[in-house]
Amino acid sequence: MNKHLKMCSVEGCGRGLYARGFCCIHYRRFLKHGHTTKIAYQAGKPARNRRDLIGQRFGRLLVLRLSSKKLKNSSKLYWECQCNCGNVKPVSSSQLVRGSTQSCGCIKREQTIEMNTIHGYSKNKYYTVWSNIITRCYNKNSESYEEYGARGVFMCDEWKNDVGAFVKWCETQEPIPKGHSIDRFPDLNGPYSPQNCRFASNHQQNRNMRSNIWVEFNGERLIFKDFIKKYGVVDYEVARSRYRDGWDPIKAAMTPKIRPARIKGNKYGG
Repeated sequence: MNKHLKMCSVEGCGRGLYARGFCCIHYRRFLKHGHTTKIAYQAGKPARNRRDLIGQRFGRLLVLRLSSKKLKNSSKLYWECQCNCGNVKPVSSSQLVRGSTQSCGCIKREQTIEMNTIHGYSKNKYYTVWSNIITRCYNKNSESYEEYGARGVFMCDEWKNDVGAFVKWCETQEPIPKGHSIDRFPDLNGPYSPQNCRFASNHQQNRNMRSNIWVEFNGERLIFKDFIKKYGVVDYEVARSRYRDGWDPIKAAMTPKIRPARIKGNKYGG
């Protein structure tokens, strides 16, 4: 080994000098963490560039010390926190500072017990139906919100504020056949309310979709497909193709197909 070659100052490293007395690996680690060791809290103290949370309180949690918990390929620090109820659990710095974790989980348990105590319907089969409606109408993080709440669909105050009223209405609809689910009818764009809801089959709900084409003819209002079955002179595929080409739906269904004139002579035109 060249005696004049400068080496990394970290004991036992053996790599060549890169910058500020460190090799390339230890220099990058120093820039990122403020230290050259893999674990910043071996001595029970946070690294120089880390915020010390020991002794601070976040909600019901009191930070006691650094935790030995560490996720693979992550630089997150975890802290041993004691909850007011006595439980101790590791919580990351970001969860504490952002306020996303304020207890060991006892707050959520208490809220669940309180909710069940208030209305007593959490185990009722219609409570899940009510909860799903609330989610898609009011929870902006729900995948269904765009098709419901964002379009102005809501639940009437009678049901929204009293799940018991919703459950009692559902019970008046019994017996509900298997496979039926709640549906807004007759106003598809209207609210979830006693006057605008029913339990319907998939077949009925397929005829109550915004994508359906409605035709008014002779005082009747029919879905395009049903109109073709009753009044059409061509099959559904032909009428639908015409409609997509810009035809009026009534003309698309009631205009006969025009067959091309037959040319006399043999197949070679002779």
